[in-house]
Amino acid sequence: MDEYLKSLGVNKIARMMANNAKPRLTISEDGGKWTLSTDGGLKSKTVEFVPDIEYETIAADGREVKVIDYFKTIV
Repeated sequence: MDEYLKSLGVNKIARMMANNAKPRLTISEDGGKWTLSTDGGLKSKTVEFVPDIEYETIAADGREVKVIDYFKTIV
């Protein structure tokens, strides 16, 4: 992972923190609206969405992006 982050231009201290992070992911659903919450100790993020509906969010690198989340059934 360190080489990947390095290729993205992430500085050494941030790479060390990322390599040692042990984030917690919480997933919940209420009436068709899903919530994904990540808590990495130093940084937390919550995203709420309805599957198949486009929404805007902030990517980990700070860019504003449009996203469509969907679920795929694998048999």
